[in-house]
Order: sequence, then structure tokens, then C-alpha cells
Amino acid sequence: MSSFPTLSVGENLLVGRLPMGKRGLVNWTQLWEMAEASLKLVGLDVNPRVPMASLGVASRQMVAIAQALSRSAKLIILDEPTAALAKPEISRLFKLMKNLSESGVAIIYISHHLQEVFSITDRVTVLRDGLSRGTFQTSEISSDDLIREMGASSALTKRARKSQTHHSSMDFHKDNVLLEVKDLSKENAFSKISLTIHSGEIVGLTGLEGCGKHELVQALFGLQKASGGTANFGGSSKVAQRPREAISRGMGYLSQDRRGESVFEQFNVADNLTMTVLDRLQNKWGFQFPSKAEKVAKNAISTYSIICTGPEQNVGTLSGGNQQKVALGKMLESGPSLLLLEEPTQGVDIAAKASITTIVAEACERGAGVLLVSDEIETLLQVTDRVIVLYKGSQIAEFNTEDLDGETLIRAIEGIDE
Repeated sequence: MSSFPTLSVGENLLVGRLPMGKRGLVNWTQLWEMAEASLKLVGLDVNPRVPMASLGVASRQMVAIAQALSRSAKLIILDEPTAALAKPEISRLFKLMKNLSESGVAIIYISHHLQEVFSITDRVTVLRDGLSRGTFQTSEISSDDLIREMGASSALTKRARKSQTHHSSMDFHKDNVLLEVKDLSKENAFSKISLTIHSGEIVGLTGLEGCGKHELVQALFGLQKASGGTANFGGSSKVAQRPREAISRGMGYLSQDRRGESVFEQFNVADNLTMTVLDRLQNKWGFQFPSKAEKVAKNAISTYSIICTGPEQNVGTLSGGNQQKVALGKMLESGPSLLLLEEPTQGVDIAAKASITTIVAEACERGAGVLLVSDEIETLLQVTDRVIVLYKGSQIAEFNTEDLDGETLIRAIEGIDE
């Protein structure tokens, strides 16, 4: 459920159906009693009067389940519920799920964690590229077979992908190291991560939810504070403390939250595309030349193949793929030498995905380096030169993608030893 952090746990549980008294006022005594009864259904011992924001992730998830049960739900959908949970919290969640199942509640459990799938499910359906690969009895399928169904085409190696991406793993400049990270750490997120990125190279970063990949990228860009380690880039070995510092040293960042952080939907295409280069469009007194801005925007629309009616079209009216191209173009217009990309092809159609990967490859041909965070196996295999795998905050594997196949990569992501 979508929670309201400033409201109490009880109000969140009964939102839309608060018990009312005779005068049209909330009957608080009845509300607290109903909330306590709902919390007992999931075995959660919290005061329903405390703000929702005061609860941890696990407790908030339990409140969400309690809300569903209080509405007599017969089907509950859990989407990656253990991503931010510790082992004791996961055990408590699984115990609750077992009890709910035994009481007749059906559960759809969405997860990439194979160990969880095998420990708590009766049947498993595999989706790949938007299509169902089949539904299997969990007790009758092996982890190897399930991985095979999940995996990308094993035969599609880097040599066969060159023409698709216009980028070869041998194109980057091995002697020109753009970024060198040593023992970078952030408490409760990731520990002692070391990596290098060369000019012209695309390095993939992947792992299960909660592995620390997004926190790592955000720490490099100064959005989160690292607790230790170095990041040698742009003439300094210090990790950027703020995004402004990262940008001034030549970093560009594309957030996975496109609508929330990467584009301004209420602004038009031109305003978005020129936002990072306003200094080039002004005279010495700070006045902007509209004709310059329009020229830059039109050129960017052509360069990044943005499908729109023109620079004045509102970004919020564009398709998801074209919004992403605007976000990518906005970042690239400032000329960064290192691109930090979070899920750049997520949630876009095939044509937009091809266009975005081409834009990234062309940036590499001009000498940029890329750290690409993605959960998409096919994208990692097709686009990157190397892939680094994180598992529970630790760096557990690194592959050259020249001959890497999907099954091997999935095994590493799942933390399964060969």
C-alpha cells in the first residue's frame, strides 16, 4: 500500500474507512481498537498511535499486509518484499505468509531470489521479455532448469552483438583510466568495493535488490556519503561530497526515478534539454538568448532521436522512452566524461531501448566511460564490456562479457556457487 508517513499507523490501516461518530467526527477510541485488532492478525506489536514514519521497513510491510487482511483480502501480492529486510525480519515474514496460506489466503510472490522461491512457493511462473516462459510446480523443477528459463540467450555472445550496439569490448582505451575506486564503503549498504572504468568502456553493475548497487552509484555522485575508501576521478582521489562537486569534475548521473528526478514533466522539451547548459546561452549580464536555446534544443532533439512535436512540447506528454531520451540528452549536453546510469532502458519499448543503447555507445566512442546499473540480463550482455556483481553489499564477481552467457550471470547474481 502507499502509506502516509505523517499519519499514525492506525490511520494508515483504516484510511478511507475511518470509524465516525454521530457528529461526523472520527471515533478515535474505536479506531485504535480496530487498528490493534488488525495488527494482531500479523503479530505486529506496535502502538497504532505512533507515526508511520517511525516504523522500519519490515514493520511498514507488515502494516500493509494487516491493512489488506482487515479488508478480508483473499489475494495478496508481494513485490520483492525482502529487498530491504534483515534475516530475522525475513523469517517473520515467511512465517506469516505460511500462516496466511494455511488460512486460505492466496499469495502472489514476486522475487528474483531463487532460494526464497524454492522455500516458500508451491508454483512458479517465469516471465522473460514480457512473456510467460511457463508455470512449474516448485517441487518438480530444479534450480538449474529454472535459471535456464530465466536466462537470456546463451548463444548470444559479444562477438554477435557488435553490430547491434556499434560498440566492441576492444574499443576502449586501456591506458586511460577515468575512474579508479578502491575499498569504497558505506555502512549498511556496501563494503570495500574496488573497480576501474576506462575511457570508452561500459562497465555493468548488477545484483539483487538490496545489494548496494544504487547506493554505490549515488555515493560516487555525492548523493550519499561514503564511510571509507577512495574514488580517483577528475584530478582528485576524494569521493565527491555533493552532486555539484561531481558535476564540476565531469560526472553525469541518470537516476532510475525518471519522473521524480531525471526530467521536469511540467517543463517543455527545450527547457529540460538546456537546463545543464544555461551558462552557454547567456550573455555576460546573465540574460538568456531564446534563439540560442531553441537552436541547442532542436539540435539535441535530432541528436538523441527524441520524437516530439517540437521544443515547446511539454515533457509530461511524451512517451516513457522519449522522456528517458530527454533525461539522457539533458545530462549529455553538459559534456560529462563519466556517465553513471541507473536502469537507463527500464520501462521503455524495444525501439526506445535500441535508441538509448546507441546513444550510450556513441558517447563511449567519443571517449566517455560508463557505469551502467541494470537488472536486465540481456542489456548487460549486449551493451557492457565488463559486469561487476554485488551480493549483500559485497563485490563477489566480475566478468568480461565477450563470452559471458545469461545462465552464468544469473548464478552469480543469485549468489550460487558453481
